[in-house]
Amino acid sequence: MAAALAIGIGLGAAATDWALGPREPELVDALVDGHRRAMLAGTPVDIASNDRHNVRPWFDARIAISPPAPDLAARGFPLVGGRVEVIDGQPAPTLVYRIREHFVSVTALPASSASIRGAPADGFHVLAWQGSGFTFWAVSDADPPTLEQFAAAFKAAEASSAEPPAR
Repeated sequence: MAAALAIGIGLGAAATDWALGPREPELVDALVDGHRRAMLAGTPVDIASNDRHNVRPWFDARIAISPPAPDLAARGFPLVGGRVEVIDGQPAPTLVYRIREHFVSVTALPASSASIRGAPADGFHVLAWQGSGFTFWAVSDADPPTLEQFAAAFKAAEASSAEPPAR
């Protein structure tokens, strides 16, 4: 009876773990792989536009999720466009900004209580933060201080914008 209980608990824990989606290291690997794939493609975006009023409706029409896309050009981080990533079998909107000669992919996932921290991964840097009902994951080969400046500019612009997230 004790063995059956132990097996039941183990199966329940495994099913819960599977149902909650990818663990953070797997998520980071998927985000970095998506960024790398986009950088190897002819263009890192599916919609090329520096206008959030073109990018957000494009996402909304395809996957019915449109994260805030703040205009950061005046701060030195122009919007390049967007693309759809597939993370754990689900489509996810990814904004693409330019940081000087580098690109940064910002994937917006539904907000979670998972731990959020920056981490290097295969030569790329990953930084995450929460806002507007999303967890934003930024991936770039830009140096960590520059990526942190980008994230601070994104958060500040998002907080000061009256632009509601479209869902």
